[in-house]
Amino acid sequence: MQTICKAVGILGIECTFEQPAIDVVRQNFMTHLSENGISYGTKDEFEFRFQLFHKSDVKINEINNDPKLTFLAKHNQFSTLTADETKKYQGALPNKISDAEPTYLPTNATFEEVDWRKVGAVNPVQN
Repeated sequence: MQTICKAVGILGIECTFEQPAIDVVRQNFMTHLSENGISYGTKDEFEFRFQLFHKSDVKINEINNDPKLTFLAKHNQFSTLTADETKKYQGALPNKISDAEPTYLPTNATFEEVDWRKVGAVNPVQN
């Protein structure tokens, strides 16, 4: 949305999209740190993480201001991480090849309800 506002501003059209004041973003950052039990050892690290939070905040506001979208975005534990740090949390680890025999699920039984976790058909819940 901010990019659109800059583009139409060149044409002399006024855009009503506004980002929250930096003081509001900083207060939200402090709340985020408090709620997630995060602290930083140096002022440089604190400011670096604030800038990442601010970039996330801009993206979140653009998403939430898009009338075509039917969901709301919010900050989460990834809001102060770099792209490389976030990648460490994404995706599943590859399965290691094992010598164990595979588990075969029964094909002749009918079940009204099956707990697929108990028969080893699904992975445990992941973040």
